[in-house]
Order: sequence, then C-alpha cells, then structure tokens
Amino acid sequence: MTGKTSRRQWMPWRVRTLLATILALGMLIPMVSAYAQATPTTSLCVEGSVINFDETLLNLDAVDNTWLIEYTLLDGAGEPTELFVVSTDEDGYFELPAAGGPAELAVGSWRFRLLVEESGNGPWEGITSLQFDVPLTYQQQACAQIRWKLVRRVPVVVTKIDDQHNLLNDWRIRAEPARGNWFASPVELKTGELVTGTATFYLTEGQWVFKEFPPAGVRFVPIVPSSGHQSLTVEWKANPNGQPIPLELRFKNRVTAHGCLDVYKSDIFEETSTPLAGWKMTVKRANGTIVATGYTDALGKVTFSNLPPGPYTVVEEERSGWAPASAMGYTVDVAAGESCAEVKFFNEQDFGFSFVGRKLDANGHIGLPDWKIRITPLDHGGALPTNGSEDPDQDNTSYVLTDGLGNYRFDFPSNDYRVPGARYRICEEQIDGWLPHTALCYTVRLPHQPGSPVKVWDFVNQQVGHSESQRWGGSSSSGKGCSSTATVQPGDSLYGIGAAYGVSASAMLAANPWVYNRPHYYVYPGDMVCVP
Repeated sequence: MTGKTSRRQWMPWRVRTLLATILALGMLIPMVSAYAQATPTTSLCVEGSVINFDETLLNLDAVDNTWLIEYTLLDGAGEPTELFVVSTDEDGYFELPAAGGPAELAVGSWRFRLLVEESGNGPWEGITSLQFDVPLTYQQQACAQIRWKLVRRVPVVVTKIDDQHNLLNDWRIRAEPARGNWFASPVELKTGELVTGTATFYLTEGQWVFKEFPPAGVRFVPIVPSSGHQSLTVEWKANPNGQPIPLELRFKNRVTAHGCLDVYKSDIFEETSTPLAGWKMTVKRANGTIVATGYTDALGKVTFSNLPPGPYTVVEEERSGWAPASAMGYTVDVAAGESCAEVKFFNEQDFGFSFVGRKLDANGHIGLPDWKIRITPLDHGGALPTNGSEDPDQDNTSYVLTDGLGNYRFDFPSNDYRVPGARYRICEEQIDGWLPHTALCYTVRLPHQPGSPVKVWDFVNQQVGHSESQRWGGSSSSGKGCSSTATVQPGDSLYGIGAAYGVSASAMLAANPWVYNRPHYYVYPGDMVCVP
C-alpha cells in the first residue's frame, strides 16, 4: 500500500467522526432550547377579603374604604424574602397576582399580614389572626381562599353604688346581646377590677341588655333600675381624634351581706394538679340536714352563695376508679363578708405516622387559621408527635396551630415501637363566640405500617349569630324551625332524644343553643327540646 492510498483512507474516517459530532450537537441545542421555554399549564392564585365581624361589608367612616395587605414568600428557613403590598377594593376584596407584586406566585409558603394601622381606617381589631402563612402548591384546583374578620368596639362604663352612693366592688355585671344582635356573645365583668365601683365593657354595636349579680353571700333590693336590668343601644361615635366616645350606665341597690363557700376539686398526677369538672359536692348544716348540692365547673370549682353565717360540713361524692388523696369531708365556718370560705378536695386516678386534618368555618367552609388542635395518646405511655408543642394546660398532650388554610398535621417517629397501631384523641380548642358543628374530639388510630397520612374528620365551627337565632338563658322553645318539640324526662339526654328521632348530635346542638350555658350540655326534666 502506498502512502497516497493510506492518506485517502485515513481522511474520510476523521471527517466522518467530525460530521457525526456536529450533527449530535445540532440535535441537542433545540432540545435544550425547548426545555428552557417550557411553562406550567396552571398558575397559582389567591383570593382574599376583609369583612366585618357580622359577615357584612365594613361600614367605614373614612372616605378611603380600602385595606392594605402585606405578603411575602418564605424561604427554606421560614424567613420572609421580598415584601409586597396589595390593596383591597372598596368592598374589601383582592386577588393575587396583582400589580406591584410578582407576575406569578411561586410554590411554597406565603405569609400574609393585614396592615390595620397603616390602612388608616380607625381602631379595628381582628377576631381572626391578622397574620398567617398559606401554603401554595400545584395540587390546588382553584385559588386559595383567605379572609380576615374585623371588629371595632365601643367602651361602656357601668358604675355600681348602694343607696348611700358608696361605690361597690365585686358585683358581676353581665352584658347580653339583645334579640337581633346575633353575632355578639355575652360578656361578664366584676366591678372594681380596674377602677373602684366600675366595670368597663368594650362591646360591638347593637342592642345589649345589662344585668347585675351580687357577690357571694350578698342579698339586695334593686333601686335603679327596679328590675335589676337595663337595655342600651351601643353605637359608634368618634371624638375628634377618631377614638370612640364611651357610654355610661349605673346600677343602684340596697344590700345586705351573707356568707359564701368556694369548693375546689383537683386530680393529683405525678406532682401536678388538674381541675376535675362535674364532681358532686354537698353542703350540710350542723344537724346533718342538706343546705345545697352542686357540681364543679370546668375549673374544678363550685360556689355556694347566700349562706347564713355559721358552721357547715362539706362532703364530696365517692366515685369508682378514683382514690381520695385528702379527707372526703370538712367542717368550715362561714362568715359574712366579701371573701368566701374555701375547701379543697384532691383525688388520684387508680391505675391499672402522621395525622392530617382541617379546621373550617361553617360559612363557606373556609379554613380558620391559628386554631389550637390538641392530641393526647390513648395508650398508656404513648408517644407524642415530634412536631407538636407541649400543652401547658393539659398533661401528656401536645398541640399544633392550623395554618392559613385551616390545615394541621401531627408527625410521629418511625423508629419508636409505641407508634404503630397507637390510638389517640384529637380535640379542637373551644373559643368564645364559636359553636361546634362537629364533635369536639375524634378518636383515631395510626396504621401498623408506615404509609400515607391518616385523614382526620374535619372540625367545623359556626360563628355565633350566623344562620341561626341565639337564645341565652332559658330552655323554652317556641317551636319555630322545629319538626317537633320534646319534654325531657328523667334519664333523657339531648343526644338520646335526637337519636330517637333519627337526628344527629350536631343538629340537636344547633337547634338548642341554650344548652351551651349548661355544664356539659346537660338537659333536665321538664326542659323543652327542639327536634329539627
């Protein structure tokens, strides 16, 4: 083979290799370009609103009826990044993305904060959290819905005096919303807590009824008003500084003093003490006759008032499964005066991988943020979740707060033998002004093998005043909105009556809101119950 022939064969091999490389690069470049130009088929969005506590548009006195909302994307450490501000329209609504902010919302956790003072609309406060975090993901089928509820309050100063015009302390003054003022809740204060002889309420606009109640052991004859209660229309009127002008009321009585007795009941567990509710206490005279009986409240306390001065014996009930850690009876002298005599009983009980859920507002089923959800192991020595905070009010209990969409989650270790198959009770926090539409607690169980999170039934609450009339105090029913009414017989319960008519427990509670003023939602023989 000559050198000329060899060169002909070598050159084509090199050329072919170079052409192949150029061809491969030519195919790769369009692919990379196409990938860089890809855009998602769905976009993330948020719809929000700012409304009055009674679920109406805010009745603002200012010309500018808009509100400012600050929002930012949180980084991996939970810290805010760039801050943006959006303004609502005059009806309190806004949508994101919006002008002045990012053109597209990124996946992640976004923090929203209502700028109440910066909006310049006066002294409003939130009945829902003013700041919360909202997770945005591509799994959402629609815009995330968020909402703030605001309220402004008017100060009402109630003064309590006797027939000699002496200021009186420790009188309970109760402000109850009158008929038609559905979104308000009763408020109770004592005179003299801040200023001698007075109690200052901060109430929403509407009609209110004020009632007075004496300290324990005090009897009285009402002078002004003679009925012992009076009505007031609370209206917002601002001074030149934009602050509310206080309203004033006065109660005047002729009083006589008796004694009183406070009885406390607590559980002792590992050097801690927890109040025990629903424990029967009996007060007897020196001759053994019964003066009164009562049951401890949620704070483990029952008060016996209007007792003539003298010696009494207090006895607690015996209850199976509990051992006394103190005497079961005490003798105590009751004296006339402002301070109640005290008796304390103690007992101790005889011993023998993810949950997810939501907390919703019944109005529109929109999530309620910053609502405390507690979890308690039902198995002795059960493991607590790794992401929970220790509950300062309950032993062996952790809690988390719902996020801006009302979601919560409990996570457990995967390497703890106590976790597989463990049973737990998950309970929602009870907050004044909200009525439960579902059970307050659920019993749930973790799977024996790790897998998808266990879905807990939703907790649903209704704000007082939404969609139903509230009656405070009595149990009588007019029958309006009821398919029938039932008279409670001995041994009956509210849920039992509902079951007999095929009505759920939540429906019975919604139809009979007066039971919320009763301990443990008890009904008594003779009560009239509405069956929806």
